[in-house]
Amino acid sequence: MKEMIIGLDFGTCFSKAAIMSGKRAVGDNLGPREGIPSVFVYDSVTGENLFGDEIREYIPEDLVRYMKRIVREDGIGATVTSGGRTFTVGEIIEGYIAFLIGRVTAFAATQDYVENKELECVVITAPVGIDRESMMASDYYRFIRSAVTKATGLDEDHVDVITEPSAAALSYFWNDGCMDTEREKTVLVFDLGGGTLDISIMRYSPETRCFDPLIQKGDLYLGGNDWDDMLADHIMKNEEGFQDMTAGEMADFRESVTQAKIELSLKEKARVYRISDDGNDGRAIVTRAMFEEITKPLCDRAMRLLKQAVESYGKGVDAIDNIVLSGGASAMAQILDGIIRTFPGYAPSRIIRYDTAKGLDPSKAIAKGAGIYAYMIMNGQVSPGRLLMVRSSAKQTYGFESRNPDQENRSMVYNMIFINTPHGGADGRDEIVMKAPSNFHSVDEMARQVRFECFETDVEESACLDGRWSELDNDARPNGVKVTVPIPEEYYASGKSNEYRLVPEFRLDADGVLTLKIYDEEGRLVATSG
Repeated sequence: MKEMIIGLDFGTCFSKAAIMSGKRAVGDNLGPREGIPSVFVYDSVTGENLFGDEIREYIPEDLVRYMKRIVREDGIGATVTSGGRTFTVGEIIEGYIAFLIGRVTAFAATQDYVENKELECVVITAPVGIDRESMMASDYYRFIRSAVTKATGLDEDHVDVITEPSAAALSYFWNDGCMDTEREKTVLVFDLGGGTLDISIMRYSPETRCFDPLIQKGDLYLGGNDWDDMLADHIMKNEEGFQDMTAGEMADFRESVTQAKIELSLKEKARVYRISDDGNDGRAIVTRAMFEEITKPLCDRAMRLLKQAVESYGKGVDAIDNIVLSGGASAMAQILDGIIRTFPGYAPSRIIRYDTAKGLDPSKAIAKGAGIYAYMIMNGQVSPGRLLMVRSSAKQTYGFESRNPDQENRSMVYNMIFINTPHGGADGRDEIVMKAPSNFHSVDEMARQVRFECFETDVEESACLDGRWSELDNDARPNGVKVTVPIPEEYYASGKSNEYRLVPEFRLDADGVLTLKIYDEEGRLVATSG
């Protein structure tokens, strides 16, 4: 029986879904190509919470947009106001995800290719670039997974999170027949969505039938809506008829700017407009050359991150079989041109981009990849010779504060698990376990305890002193994992606390939960964070 299995691409501006028809991911057809708007309004008249395209009429000031970006920047407790009421962004996202799942499952239940009308499995996507003090990457993944579990009532074995570039790569690999290849294949996914840029380099091994994420980089503040903002600002400053707009006029104008950006992916010219309540309308022609000149700083920024990802990979761009463009904003012509300029020797034919003739739509690849991953979960992932597997990897670098004896005992971060370290095991979800190769001790001879506090960073191993030490600065974020170890009396009573040696061990599970264990020199466990 064909089960109801769905993948969700929860986007900053729009969200999309895919429903599995056997092994094939099918688009949801629930809305326009852009997807279902990721927006919320509280209707103070009816007392209803409205989401997506349920919203027909609204006061522009009440529209909550970019909820995904808000929660990543300010945390699930951040508050917004709509219709005179205050909401946490966490509860808005939970409501939106419940709305989205309801829409998709209702549609799936009407399709002949779905025989079991009860939902069996959901995978939702998350970006790589979630790394701010207010919310750690692991916190976001747990939150978004919990929101799906709450909305569906499914147990945790049937709900999971996959990074957006990993989902896009999986969609490409699955449909490209890579299951049958006899050699390793490496693909770079350039995923430019509405609010974030994620870049992932992944390798498929025919021997292990696994997808291993090698490099993952993200920019939390770069997405297609930034191109909209830059074009809109230019027009308002330089074109007549686009000043002193009301909130309603601004909303219509911004919609025309977004549409012009989309049209310029295929055409040389597009129109933007402002329809005024008093007849003082504004109209302007935007050429592709003009648009690309205005937004060049954004494209350059994206190309710098792409170049950094390839440099971190260390084998050069020629070792990458294909570059896959994913996310609706990647369809902009300047993105393809920028990649060709950045890597002039890389054959354009190896860049997989929007092509309706081949059924390639970057705006749907992520949702389809999530659906495929959900299918793999329901079918055991590791059936010999038949199904594929995606390994998880560390989304951050994890370390603890310590004094570096080679740096005049300066406080630094001693890193234990580095970003992109893959999880092992038959299902690619085993804990990453790292025990420190040396011991640590108090610098105070009379101390009665030693405190270990864990930090998350984005630092790579190659950038660390002696392969371990990095700066304890604003980029090092405490993640709440800490352990205090009492020093036995026989040490501190004789002024020898610095001789009590301890060995920390980090354990990171596939859901991003970090556990810190501390052992003494004899290998006895003396403290743990969980």
